[in-house]
Amino acid sequence: MEPCIVEENSSRFEWKNPFCEPSIGDLSFLVNVTVGATIFTEGLLGSISNATLISIHYRLRQHILDPTGILLLNFCIANFLMCVLQFPFSSTSSFVGSWVWGDTGCQLYAAAGFFLGIGVIYALGVLIVDRYTQITLNRRPCKTDISLWFMIIISWHAVLLFTAPPLLDVFGRYGPEPSGTMCTLDFWHGNFRNYNSYVYFLVACGFVAPTSAMLLMFLKSAKSIKDPNIRKRWNSVQLIHHEAVVKTCGFLFLAAMACWTPYAVLVLWTVVFPPTSLNIYYTLIPPIICKLAPGVNAVIIWRNIPRIQAGYRYLKSNRDGSLPPELGQMDGFQDGDELVQEKLAPTLTVD
Repeated sequence: MEPCIVEENSSRFEWKNPFCEPSIGDLSFLVNVTVGATIFTEGLLGSISNATLISIHYRLRQHILDPTGILLLNFCIANFLMCVLQFPFSSTSSFVGSWVWGDTGCQLYAAAGFFLGIGVIYALGVLIVDRYTQITLNRRPCKTDISLWFMIIISWHAVLLFTAPPLLDVFGRYGPEPSGTMCTLDFWHGNFRNYNSYVYFLVACGFVAPTSAMLLMFLKSAKSIKDPNIRKRWNSVQLIHHEAVVKTCGFLFLAAMACWTPYAVLVLWTVVFPPTSLNIYYTLIPPIICKLAPGVNAVIIWRNIPRIQAGYRYLKSNRDGSLPPELGQMDGFQDGDELVQEKLAPTLTVD
């Protein structure tokens, strides 16, 4: 069979091989409703859980927005935006049975999904870099507000390198998925606008390279935090916090691999094999799993970081009683700073 390659004619695409054109939107009413309900549930739960985490960080900003807290907040905001800018549009279209937001809406929806999806991975990467530099290298790259925001801004600008080319029709393009109810990178039209080269670049530099670096730094951080010489930098409450953040990074990394690997496999499949070799029902699995990621990420943070749990209980009690020790200073201190440590966290017992 000839490859599914298209030529652009005015504002529409025409297939060189008409027998190769896939049918769009051939799903049954039951399947569309099921997909819509699944995406709606994932999006709603992810939005609520991440919005709650953002609210806790904001209301307790004087206590928990240290550099690590700001990076964690950056991660939660990325997950929240991914929910609110995706599930309302894809779920309603699934209930209707076709994309109802027009071509411009399709382009913006797909671009937002790519931007925030890769952004979530990079936001996690910045958090893991923070753990690695503070624990393994014994120094913090974000000692000032300027350096902290510089890291965040650079990471988000780097994401534009992967999401802007299809939106600008430089490499590939965004278009409807085979279901006809969601939009993503247009993998149905073969190597249109050097789609193959773009996919190799996207998977290698936007997924494999950063996740490999993240895994290496996480493993070194997890090993280093067991070192007695490193553990004595903190008191007992601080040590529990830092161990919890490292553990959380590990679970978040596993969640990212589980949720985003199916989509990487999908786009790579269309580079090696004809797009029509895909079963339309199989193409529904990666986007549904991707949209599960924000909710899973929020649950991981809720269950594994004691200061988040303590902050929630403190707010729920209307700030009655003394400030929980988990909301105190969590950064390590260099030799000779014991007096500063006692002033910042008088309720904590230093090991």
